[in-house]
Amino acid sequence: MRGAVIAFAAALFAAVLAPSVSAQELAQNETLLEVVSIGESSAAPDRAVITGGVTTTATTPREAVAANGVAMQSLIAALRRSGVAERDIQSSRVGLTPTYARLPNGIADQARIVSHQASNQVLVTIHEVERAGGVLGAVFDSGATNASGPGFSLVNNAAALSAARTDAIARARADAETYAAGFGLRVGRIIRISERGQSARYQQNYARYSGDNIVSSRIPAASLVSPVATATATSSIPGMFGGMIVQSVTLWVDFALVPR
Repeated sequence: MRGAVIAFAAALFAAVLAPSVSAQELAQNETLLEVVSIGESSAAPDRAVITGGVTTTATTPREAVAANGVAMQSLIAALRRSGVAERDIQSSRVGLTPTYARLPNGIADQARIVSHQASNQVLVTIHEVERAGGVLGAVFDSGATNASGPGFSLVNNAAALSAARTDAIARARADAETYAAGFGLRVGRIIRISERGQSARYQQNYARYSGDNIVSSRIPAASLVSPVATATATSSIPGMFGGMIVQSVTLWVDFALVPR
């Protein structure tokens, strides 16, 4: 029999991600070791998205829509004064709904409309995340009746992906050496390398800093990309932080182990 197969997986689904290496790919006395490693890096976000909108109430639909238009003009003007370009403002929800009178039992009387509500909401993209608090403050000051955010993300993630891949490679090599030593073997060669997935998540735990030092982080400092960028609260919204985005890469590596 050409070789035994030792399988190591970082997740239960790993076994179905790719077909097994055939016996013909293994030399005499080689043993296959399949390693799935997950590498991570962390970087400051480079984009923030906030929402803001206005809801107005009036007796007739026309009056409600007209009042809403005036209020939205104030909101858009405030966004532009805060430095948001028109291309970064996108309508996300426009609506007009009736308000019904209430019967003595509290149920809406569908036959009697007493007023109308007009609503308009926009999504605002901010490319300099340190300005997010100031833009959100401008939305509040404009008279908006609803606002939320920011939601942070990493758009230019090439450096973070590269760091995550480096981490995944190092983890795969370390795992291979550990398994080889444990079975009295050594790593002979690499048969196959396959990147199986990428993901990014917001890790709120990375938002605390002191000068140039990270106060709280679950990822080694060596895996951080520009760790202190845009981490300070700025604006009329105190205590708002961009935190860090964790970039992950899943790597599958088939090693051939040989006798010592």
